[in-house]
Amino acid sequence: MPLSRTFTKKVSREAVDDFIKNYSSEKLTLDIGCGESRYSKYFPNRIGLDFEYIKGVNLIADVNSLPFKNESFGQILCSEVLEHLEVPEIGIKEMRRVLKKNGKIILTTRFLFPLHNEPQDFWRFTRFGLEKMFREWKIERLEEDLEDLTSLASVMQKFAFRQGIYIKFLSLLLSKSIQILNPVFRNKIRTKMMPTGYLLIVIKI
Repeated sequence: MPLSRTFTKKVSREAVDDFIKNYSSEKLTLDIGCGESRYSKYFPNRIGLDFEYIKGVNLIADVNSLPFKNESFGQILCSEVLEHLEVPEIGIKEMRRVLKKNGKIILTTRFLFPLHNEPQDFWRFTRFGLEKMFREWKIERLEEDLEDLTSLASVMQKFAFRQGIYIKFLSLLLSKSIQILNPVFRNKIRTKMMPTGYLLIVIKI
């Protein structure tokens, strides 16, 4: 398997995929920004919501004005969406409205990460910003997804795919070198200062 594909599979999505898989459920789930419904197999009773119809999308709607009654869902999946909302607080308020009491949001979002889906890429979040944004919720889990040198390797890999062939090769070579060196430096650097993103579980109280 080519280096780029192997590295992408191992580093870029593994932490997020494992995190979401651990919260698989048969509860009625609103899957916001579902895209091609990568996680539908974990949530058999889901409504996939996005801004355009593609495979896996059940409903086109704006997260800032969700077309559902209050307390309609037992949980919400919101993966890699928050950074694309112009005013995230409005979207979070709407999610709270349609979520049942003690219901949870399964959320992932980016921090150290290249621009993507431009121009609809507005924000990057820190642990402290997420804590403040969800201060009216119970934060059950908040942790970094990649929190060591693999963060830099992941960024280099993503940077590579937008470059010419020579820069792409050098970038992938550098990212692979960082990956190899990571075990040596794992316990010698401040790992939590540069995560690629965060994994978050919050509960409506």
